[in-house]
Amino acid sequence: MEAQLKGTFEASMLHLYWITLRQLLRQSALWWLNLFVIAFSEIAPAFAEVFCFGKVEQAIVDCSTATVYLAVLLSVVTTSYQLLAKEFNERVALTLFTKPLSLLEILLAKYFALLTTLFIIAMVQGLMILKHAYTYELSHESWFSLATALYAVFLQGLILQSLGLMFSCRFHGLSSLYLTLGMILLGQTVPPYFLSWTCFFIPGLQWYDLSYWIYNNHSIPMEYLANLSLYAIAYSGLMVVLGSYFLDKREF
Repeated sequence: MEAQLKGTFEASMLHLYWITLRQLLRQSALWWLNLFVIAFSEIAPAFAEVFCFGKVEQAIVDCSTATVYLAVLLSVVTTSYQLLAKEFNERVALTLFTKPLSLLEILLAKYFALLTTLFIIAMVQGLMILKHAYTYELSHESWFSLATALYAVFLQGLILQSLGLMFSCRFHGLSSLYLTLGMILLGQTVPPYFLSWTCFFIPGLQWYDLSYWIYNNHSIPMEYLANLSLYAIAYSGLMVVLGSYFLDKREF
């Protein structure tokens, strides 16, 4: 009996994940935003060459990474608001609470759908950037720096997606959207020596800035990348758990 119930729960989570993923991929605003970023990424490297002060490859890598980050940021903000904040406002999500799933399982199914969408967006943008790398005939070192920088951008998307999900569970309407943007700004501007004390509230986005290694043509330590990965996973897990707690306490 327990095995049968467990199988039912897993099937329900998978079904909810699939429905959510299809819902996200049908958002026309998401793809229009990414088309805008793709068009911008086509002209951005030319400006990078003008203001690079002789470091052409490093400037192209940094500029290309910035355009992918723009796509990830816009995608995170759009999908988080469209998926949960609007559902809660319209009380569509209330029907989920009658399913044989806990709030945490519901959020996990939706969060993995968000991450899948984010991964698809990152792949589309990444292919465009790799085309730039081939066109500009970047060196093997620059190829590695570019791949590493794109991975760091994806980790930031992981963090921001969970942050948007948590705020959508706690606050109503556009408040969740504004708070997510505010936390992104804080994560970029808070003094670095405070981050070690606030990193599990204010996201340590500054740690993912690899410009120092890129512009000085230094190899990025694998240990540092591993620590960034562990932090992104831990932060995201904490935000999802907090989201389920706030959702349980929320009045509809």
